[in-house]
Amino acid sequence: MRFADSAKALNALIQEQSAAVNASAKGDLEEQLRDVQSRKPVIQSGAAQLTQLEDLHIKLEEAAVTSNPHTPLHYPTLKVDYEQLVKVADQKETLIQKEILQKSNSGVSAEQLAEFKEVFAHFDKDRKGSLNRLEFKSCLQSLGEDLSDQQLDGIISSIGKDGKVPFEEFCTFMVNKSSDSETRDQILEAFKTLAGDKAFITIDDMRRALPAEKVDYLSKNMPLYQNAPGNFDYVAWSSRAFA
Repeated sequence: MRFADSAKALNALIQEQSAAVNASAKGDLEEQLRDVQSRKPVIQSGAAQLTQLEDLHIKLEEAAVTSNPHTPLHYPTLKVDYEQLVKVADQKETLIQKEILQKSNSGVSAEQLAEFKEVFAHFDKDRKGSLNRLEFKSCLQSLGEDLSDQQLDGIISSIGKDGKVPFEEFCTFMVNKSSDSETRDQILEAFKTLAGDKAFITIDDMRRALPAEKVDYLSKNMPLYQNAPGNFDYVAWSSRAFA
């Protein structure tokens, strides 16, 4: 019964959210985006349900139970359905965001949009599509922007909404920053200094001067230098992030 109840609950979530995500668009682009993003936390909660269901599924297999009279639902099918729901919701969110950015003539390319979503998602802990002051500050620090509190508050006041920075405004801000070649040169020089003039930078180099969260982000996203574990190519990363 535990498996059946858990399976039915997850299936209900999948069916309800799939119907909502795939429904015909209503309202303007901003309203559509808010609707998709408001569903993301609910969809994300299904991950824990799926994990619980997997544990129950394994126990049934270990007990040699091949059929369940309480439900026709199966774990492998639900896993595929849930993963598809997550994928479709992410794709719809990305598509709407791209349309909004194109509408605002921000000039974000597909490659830049993917890069921005990656770094934004890393710091958008609650998956609500906006960064609070601390998250935005950490995000900028990971990109080499160490701003004073006054500068940070000025940016948030300029591009934020209710004290938070939405993804679209973040993209516009990053495009403006990326167009500044001096910023790219400054980032490269900063990494070069941290690396002791080496062509690559190590975890230890970064840890000596950067916050732990910033090191964590860079170590996960900065490409390896000549496929050498522990050595990171800050030149390639800076060129890509500030192209």
